[in-house]
Amino acid sequence: MDIVDGVAHLWQLSVHPAHLRQGRGSALVAAVCDWAVRQGFEAVTLTTFRDVPWNEPFYSQLGFRTLEELTAGLAAIRHHERDIGDDDFGPRVAMRKDLGRAM
Repeated sequence: MDIVDGVAHLWQLSVHPAHLRQGRGSALVAAVCDWAVRQGFEAVTLTTFRDVPWNEPFYSQLGFRTLEELTAGLAAIRHHERDIGDDDFGPRVAMRKDLGRAM
């Protein structure tokens, strides 16, 4: 977790292969969103692979939407990902989940 453009940003989420499809990834994302609300943030952002089933489709099911226009911070992250070759493994996207009114 970090703060990017004034909202919570999820850098990495990993679940051990032996524990896939047991709801642990969803629970981790829920914990991140709960933390963000408690801290007063109105959204959570992330970047991920578009076409990997446990990436963009997974986050979409949890209420994240793919962004067409990027904030300065997300654009910088995407630029860095391209520079280090992440896009060589497939197309990447930035996503955001609005959390409603922050506390």
